[in-house]
Amino acid sequence: MTNKLIKILFLLIILLGSYVFISKYDTIKNSFTNLYNNLMQNTIVPEDVSMYARNYNYNTFKHTNDFKPKSKEDISNIFYTILDNGWNEFSFYCPKDYESCIDDVSSIAHDQMYLSLINNYVSPYNSYINFNTMISGNLVYVKIDRLYSEEDISKINAKVEYIKSLYKFNNPIKSDDIKKIHDYIIDHTTYDSNFTKGNYFSDSYKANGALISGESVCSGYADAMAIILDEFNIPNFKVSSADHVWNVAYINNKWLHVDTTWDDDEVNRYNRNNFFLIDTNKLYELDTSEHTFNKEYYKELK
Repeated sequence: MTNKLIKILFLLIILLGSYVFISKYDTIKNSFTNLYNNLMQNTIVPEDVSMYARNYNYNTFKHTNDFKPKSKEDISNIFYTILDNGWNEFSFYCPKDYESCIDDVSSIAHDQMYLSLINNYVSPYNSYINFNTMISGNLVYVKIDRLYSEEDISKINAKVEYIKSLYKFNNPIKSDDIKKIHDYIIDHTTYDSNFTKGNYFSDSYKANGALISGESVCSGYADAMAIILDEFNIPNFKVSSADHVWNVAYINNKWLHVDTTWDDDEVNRYNRNNFFLIDTNKLYELDTSEHTFNKEYYKELK
């Protein structure tokens, strides 16, 4: 008798629960939906930040802690922050009141020239070989494939320490110190005239070529200079045209161009100092074939 009563009571509880669930389905569904959305809307920010993240006060891009964008500029700064902080994966939500948010995310994500611009403002060690953006509803998921491996970074850092041991650098660093770095790179690097364009896995494409193997193309020259400038906390970024890339460094309260590739005697004989710490007017005076760039993009150079 007792077991039968227990079964009846259990059945009544199930029936009552089913009735409540069915009658209150919409309320329960909305409660769970709201709970899910509230949890998801609070973006979880990775705790670890790359030791190579830059703390320079750029005009073109700014670090942000606000991952609820309100404008296209906010989205650009989120992408820059993700990349510069060395985060391999990140997600954020487009607010419902920012109606064009998803369209703006998509336009930036599909603009390879603009993504390359963002890439130029981060440490080469945090730069990407693939910048993948996926959109689902209001969710934006970003996955970064890094250009430099840990093995690359270890070898390059060892060479940077060696270079530092060769010279007596001023503290704070001065223009003649940058000249020592400039000269070391061009004296120990041969331009790789056999490089296949688009071969991003080649050492010649990276600082490995300029600092390790001794054979490089312009991207490797520029990355080598950027990495060493970062070592001395000299604000810098890269500038790229259709077929070329070089450095800009902040020295003596000015943003000045440095092109180690074009100063390499093997590329432009007798031009060893022509492209060292010059302003944009002088750059254009010397060459407009490969040094033409969109100054509207690079706010520091306007």
